[in-house]
Amino acid sequence: MSHALRFWHVFVLVALAALAGAVRADTILLDSGDRLSGRILRYESGRYELETSYAGTVRIDGGRVVSVEMEDEVTLLLEDRSKRVGRLVVDSGQMAVRQSDEADPVPVDRKTIVTMTRGREDKSEWRVAGRLALGASDTAGNTEVRRLNFDGEVTARRDLDRVILNGRGNQATQAAAQTEANATVGLKYDRFLSRRWYAYAAGTMEHDEFKQLRLRRTFGAGSGFQALDTARTTLALEGGLDRVLTDFFGSPDDQTVAARLALRFDHWLVEDRVQFFHYEQNYLSLSDLSGSFLRTQTGLRLPISRQLTANLQLNVDWDGDPAPGRKHVDRMLVFSIGYRW
Repeated sequence: MSHALRFWHVFVLVALAALAGAVRADTILLDSGDRLSGRILRYESGRYELETSYAGTVRIDGGRVVSVEMEDEVTLLLEDRSKRVGRLVVDSGQMAVRQSDEADPVPVDRKTIVTMTRGREDKSEWRVAGRLALGASDTAGNTEVRRLNFDGEVTARRDLDRVILNGRGNQATQAAAQTEANATVGLKYDRFLSRRWYAYAAGTMEHDEFKQLRLRRTFGAGSGFQALDTARTTLALEGGLDRVLTDFFGSPDDQTVAARLALRFDHWLVEDRVQFFHYEQNYLSLSDLSGSFLRTQTGLRLPISRQLTANLQLNVDWDGDPAPGRKHVDRMLVFSIGYRW
């Protein structure tokens, strides 16, 4: 064999070996015997996210995983906010982390894992997730009506800290005359004291021209309990005290102290197909119950793709002491398209 031919043989073998190493995929073995390959992005809420070339990103229940093969190191964030960094070892469904080649794997209860990310995260970093839904309609001809609404939330989490920013609003005109203009925004900071309990500080601002509400502000603090936090269901309950300052158009301003009771509930009716949600905030005035008010959002989310959703939502707001000539209850049924990240 000539030197040139031998050189090309060696070159091809080296290139093929390099290519094989470059495309080597992570592998997940299920209890059914099925073997899935791709790139494991993360483990969160009891499920692996596997990016594949044949089915996009798929979510796999961690309870069905028998073993995992992956080369890269991972970072596990646990419920007590400690971290485990190293190579993931899954054997017969049991998870562990090998922190060095010489060390024995350290077992980890998968129920205590908040999230697993690819690579080393020795320093605490903020993890951000969010959603934004927009709805719009435009009717022309004998009736001219234009409507726009939005609903969104952004959550940032780092170790024991969580920050939530949310908002919703609506605007509508009929025959060039404004018939609806309102918006509500809220900001809340949570500090986890244990696996389930956390303390919070929160504030909201609300404006609604057609309720004669120039600005309603709430500021308060309290505690919350994360009753459920699984891949299928999350449920959080909160209670505290708020200062409520209300500025009306053309009516005397008002201020009171209110007991705040809140609930957040998400549940997959059909996994990855239909999600039910219900959020509510009750403000019970301690000086006069007629000054109490309530905000609720109830609906369904139907994923269109990994990041797009179709949303059907009913918003119901109740005000115990509305401005003169205004009704106690406002209802709105909204269909929108949402984006989540």
